[in-house]
Amino acid sequence: MLCVIGLNYKNSSIEEREKFSVQKPDTGFTVRYFYERLGLKECVLLSTCNRFELYCAIGSKSRAKQATAVIIDYFKADAETRDEKFYIFFDEAAARRLFSVTAGLDSMVIGESQILSQVKFAYSSACEVKTTGYLLNKLFHQAIKIGKSARSETAISENAASVSGAAVAAAKKELGEICKLSALLIGSGETAELALECLIKAGVKKSAVISRTLEHAEALAVKYGAKAYELTSLYKLVRDYDIIISSTDSPHYIINYDRFVAAAGSATRSLSAQLIIDLAVPRDIDPRVAGVNKVKLYNIDDLGAIIDITVAGRKTEALKVEKIIEAGARDFTDWYEGRGVKPFIEKFRSNIENIVACEIKKFAKKIPDTVKNKEKSLNALKQAIINRVCDKPISKAQFCSRQSKIQSCISNFECFFSGECRPECFVESDVPVKK
Repeated sequence: MLCVIGLNYKNSSIEEREKFSVQKPDTGFTVRYFYERLGLKECVLLSTCNRFELYCAIGSKSRAKQATAVIIDYFKADAETRDEKFYIFFDEAAARRLFSVTAGLDSMVIGESQILSQVKFAYSSACEVKTTGYLLNKLFHQAIKIGKSARSETAISENAASVSGAAVAAAKKELGEICKLSALLIGSGETAELALECLIKAGVKKSAVISRTLEHAEALAVKYGAKAYELTSLYKLVRDYDIIISSTDSPHYIINYDRFVAAAGSATRSLSAQLIIDLAVPRDIDPRVAGVNKVKLYNIDDLGAIIDITVAGRKTEALKVEKIIEAGARDFTDWYEGRGVKPFIEKFRSNIENIVACEIKKFAKKIPDTVKNKEKSLNALKQAIINRVCDKPISKAQFCSRQSKIQSCISNFECFFSGECRPECFVESDVPVKK
């Protein structure tokens, strides 16, 4: 049974989501832990700033509640988060969930592109630690395909909006025109780069990148004409910039309240209005910073209203994407419900192969050994006959995917080789009518 257990920005606050955040380097270890601890057949863990979702092949619906309790216990969040907070979907609903995520319809910014790479990372991490199999391989391959189709066949991602773009819109809202202002980016990943690109396009006067690794900061700074600093310089710089945008993978605060307040004494700028935007989950900025005079602090949830305005035009395209998801969900459901006939298809082909091989062997004895490429020709003939005999029956069987038809397909396979046709082999329209 396919199942997804999760939290997202729609049903939980950033304070709740950050308790369940998994850093990229820990993804493989964490998904393997759940796989073993819960005795799952397969599982993939998707952890982003907006969601925590465990996709898994589970034995029964009752096991999902047990799994939720284990997740809460693992993150030591049982005192604050009850299992009722998590959503749980099964089978087709679980598949639709992932398809909506990869297509960008479940993102805070409709159609944003980062989620597709995040899904690919989650899937590859699970593959590396061997927690995927027949079911989730099919699900994630199809989900990634749907994500690509949504962006190539519709305009859902045109005029690229993003959380980073919303951060710049928030800067304009709070500080007015930003062409005379300065900005400091903390972090050097994809989100930081998008934010810096948006700031440069908006005309920010001066910019800098600060990162734990100087080489990463320099690579980004050179690309956009900014300055680069190591993280050790943070408190020398933190009050010198009008806008600060932070997006790191740190498990703890990058900006501490007491050190931030103390840094005011060494600031080279007049301490006028300063906007700090925290795009990280878990958060990079101590929330108490919001209480500092002339400082406005946004976290990722605070950007929601701004994002709703910037992506309003994508809602028409979202309807087109939903049709792609609907078609994909039907295909997946047909495949999912038809898995029961697969062993019988394999048995059918195997029996045909044995029959053809036996007849070819008899025929081969009549051909002189002097005939050129005898073995190669006979093998080619054997495969051609097998394919010709098997293709149509197997193709028909694969379309017997709905549960109501599977038993009829199976019975037909058994009748074909036993020579005995039982009543269940006939669908209603096949039964002869008495005249």
